[in-house]
Amino acid sequence: MGKVGAPMHAVEAAAAFDRVLRLLDRRPARCGYWLLPGGEGPHAPGGILALLGDDAFASAEVGVLLAPAAQRSGVATAAITALADAVFAATALRRLWTRHAPGHEAAAALMRRTGFTAMRSAPGEPCRWEFGRDDWLARGPVSFAAWPSCCST
Repeated sequence: MGKVGAPMHAVEAAAAFDRVLRLLDRRPARCGYWLLPGGEGPHAPGGILALLGDDAFASAEVGVLLAPAAQRSGVATAAITALADAVFAATALRRLWTRHAPGHEAAAALMRRTGFTAMRSAPGEPCRWEFGRDDWLARGPVSFAAWPSCCST
């Protein structure tokens, strides 16, 4: 988590958790979580993919946490690409965005591979990236017709 951002204070963490519970409770849900493969051992998860939509579901934050065994395996690239395909093909969502700690070059490389564009951020603030519906449409044919097998729903 040190490469994601600064630790949250307990009050901030509780508020974030409450927000996730509210998003999960909405119908349709405004967020989703998927286990990614690639951990050590045949049944160990390699990580988590998350989608957290805003209240209007006009934009959503994408997050990936990977176990060391799953890093540099391509699973995050495939999962984010599939998520973008599924979300933009099936919803009215206009934009995906993400953030990571400054200097986290692996996360920056992942964002570039998946077509995200760097946004402006102040020095010391998290690096932010975005990928819009128009970017997705310009990319051409959908990469996956359905969720890839690497993402269990």
